[in-house]
Amino acid sequence: MEGVVHVQGNNTNVHSYAVDEFQKKINDFPLYNFTDDGKIEIGLSWTPSSITTNVPINFIMDFFEYPQNTRMHLWPYNFVVLQNNTEIYRTSDIAQVGSSSQTFAFNSTGSTIIKIESADNKSSFVQFGTFVYENPYNTTSEFQNVSNSFTLLSPLTLVYIVYAIIIVLPISVAVIIILYKMKKI
Repeated sequence: MEGVVHVQGNNTNVHSYAVDEFQKKINDFPLYNFTDDGKIEIGLSWTPSSITTNVPINFIMDFFEYPQNTRMHLWPYNFVVLQNNTEIYRTSDIAQVGSSSQTFAFNSTGSTIIKIESADNKSSFVQFGTFVYENPYNTTSEFQNVSNSFTLLSPLTLVYIVYAIIIVLPISVAVIIILYKMKKI
C-alpha cells in the first residue's frame, strides 16, 4: 500500500530554538549577565524555548554572588516583563538556594525584555531580550498571570517572621521554665 500525505496548516516563522529580541538565534543558552554594579551574576533560561502567545512560559533563574561564585540564598528580586517598550508584568520573589522560577503567558507578540532587578536596589538589574511569536495553533490557555508585587509583606519578610518564630518561641519557653523553677514567676 502506498500513499501521499499532504499537510496543510498555518505558515509560521516560529523557530524551534530561543531567539533574542531581534529574532536572531541565541547560541549560548541559558543566558548569563552581570548586574551593572558587577556584584551579581544572573542566568536565565525558559521553556519552551520558542515563546508563543497563549502558552505558559517557565522562566528559570540562577543567582550567583561575584567573585566568590556562590549561590545566593534568600535574595529578594523583582521579575519584570517589558514588551514593545511597555512594562506588562511585575512581581517580587526571593531566590532560594540560588534559584527561582516564574511562569508567564504572553497575550501579544513582539520584542520582549525580561528584566531582573534587585528588590533592595532597583538600579541594580540585568536584562535579557527575546521575541514572542503568534501561536500558530490558535490555542488558548487557561493560565492566568498573577503578580504578587502588591502584597503587604514581601516573601523575604515572611521568611524572617518564620525564622523569628522558630528561634524566639523555644527561647521564650525555656526562659519561662527556668524562671518558674527558680520560683521567680
